[in-house]
Amino acid sequence: FPILELTEENPYYSTKDGCLLSKDGLVLVKYPSAISGTVHIPDGIETITSYAFILSEAEEVYFPDSLRVLMPKCFLLCNKLQKIDFGHGIEEIGIGHDCRLFIRCSMLHEIEIPSQVRIIGESAFLETAISKVTFHEGLTQIMDYAFKQSGIKEVTLPASLKYIGIQSFPGVDSVTLSSDDMPYGIAEAITSNTTPDNSSMYIKIKKPTTTVFMPRYIVTADAVTLDARLAIPSFREKCEESLYDYGMQPEIRWKTAVRTMEDCPNDAVKTYLRRVSKNIVAMYMKLNDEVGLIDFIKLGVMTPNALDDAYKKAKEKGLTTVMAYICEAQKDMASGKSSFSL
Repeated sequence: FPILELTEENPYYSTKDGCLLSKDGLVLVKYPSAISGTVHIPDGIETITSYAFILSEAEEVYFPDSLRVLMPKCFLLCNKLQKIDFGHGIEEIGIGHDCRLFIRCSMLHEIEIPSQVRIIGESAFLETAISKVTFHEGLTQIMDYAFKQSGIKEVTLPASLKYIGIQSFPGVDSVTLSSDDMPYGIAEAITSNTTPDNSSMYIKIKKPTTTVFMPRYIVTADAVTLDARLAIPSFREKCEESLYDYGMQPEIRWKTAVRTMEDCPNDAVKTYLRRVSKNIVAMYMKLNDEVGLIDFIKLGVMTPNALDDAYKKAKEKGLTTVMAYICEAQKDMASGKSSFSL
């Protein structure tokens, strides 16, 4: 493949190791697309310009510690790129609006953000194949859409993170926080305001001292309100007890509340489930979800009237196993027990 070389007389550009640089050698303007395998960007480079690596054949790229700035779309359509080593210098991954640094890098499945990085820019990893990202303490902000349309299902966020932008991790199933404080914006970052699909109706948020469940689908205005309330330390714990109440549809609220009662029960969710228990029974019967219905009955939150009503409906449908669990629940209620097993 051809290696670009310029004469010293060129007033605008210079070359080094086949790279097209600015005259002062601080800006990488273009890296030869045909060079494959492992790429070490020359030391001394401070900026990589837009489209510098477009359609590059590189599989691994190592940044020098001198690097400070990644311009928008600098790694566009690098379909063989599998690894990025960000080095020890860069503190902001992406600048400006909608930077899309690694857009459509279809082989980039995993990245590690080094500890000196403070900010991940807007849309920085939008439309990548990333399914695993490792963060370190020191990161303070993740901007809007940073990992939208990636494949991330589980993510651990550092305690240093103070802000997380809109739709940063849509589609995530589990979020682990290194602090009991939630980064501002988490509801808008991980939930969706679209019509629910067949995915889980809630997102698990694991904190050092507790676990809570947030509805996956929340109307935008409600997500904004929720984030504002979670930001108030004296109100956060009370708000977390009833996160289910922010679900955009009744079924979402019911399923999130049931999951909350299973893992981290509290008086508020118990009272709520008792009040809507007939609706929940009807939901599971409509879905033909006998296992879900049995698990709900076993929570021991239904009133005697609700159990009687559920028994009649189960009998009409011939759900003999459900009927047996209802009978057991009625016996436990009569004897003062709060849980049972068959």
